[in-house]
Amino acid sequence: MEKKKTKVYFDGNCNICSKEIQFYKNIDKKKKFEWIDIHSNKNEIRLLGISKNKLLKILHVKTSSSEVKKGVDAFICIWNEFKFFKFLSIILKLYPIKLIASFLYEKWANRRFKNLK
Repeated sequence: MEKKKTKVYFDGNCNICSKEIQFYKNIDKKKKFEWIDIHSNKNEIRLLGISKNKLLKILHVKTSSSEVKKGVDAFICIWNEFKFFKFLSIILKLYPIKLIASFLYEKWANRRFKNLK
């Protein structure tokens, strides 16, 4: 039986998002992730049960144990699986750093989301 993969929900119409996801896809040699463009996978979005607008706003991940993580926690989840990013994921978990990173990511995400409309 194949192990459940962590699902990464991303905005495939966002140039920055797509480039970053493509980078992760290229280094995901063990195929630990399923990369889901929210614009072309309506059934996956329906099954997740999160609105498309919320998914467009910030990065979401559904772990192999069905836990949903978003924003900086989603990045931590992804980075934790790549040996050369694992150290960054550990640093990012530290309280003051995570707080600042979350604040900055939310600011950027809100600005990007407003520009979508």
